[in-house]
Amino acid sequence: MVLAALVTTLVVAESATAHKRLYNASTTISLNKLAGGDSITGQVSSKGTCLGGRTVVVFEDVSTSVSGDITEIGRTLTNSTGAWSLAIQGGIKKDRTYFARISKRKLVDNRKHKHICKGATSPTAVGT
Repeated sequence: MVLAALVTTLVVAESATAHKRLYNASTTISLNKLAGGDSITGQVSSKGTCLGGRTVVVFEDVSTSVSGDITEIGRTLTNSTGAWSLAIQGGIKKDRTYFARISKRKLVDNRKHKHICKGATSPTAVGT
């Protein structure tokens, strides 16, 4: 009986410290037409440890009125402050819509703790 009470106490104490934390994230997007070559840049906003090393995937939508014409045009990683930049082969196209998605990132993922940086999608930007 004493052993059963001890086991129950240990299980309750262990599960009481377990937790899951989700950290929100967002990203901006800017289209940069430059003489030396076009680029798309952005800035991830989130908890400090969620900024660096995030995968950013940039997409081009040829026509927002047509379903299924979205194409991945490149990938990059955020730096330690959350900034990212992607050179665009062939340049930014007029009237095309661009957006970026940042990946979800697990900071801690074990039996007792889950700390996760959420993924996000940027607003859209239209080429001029």
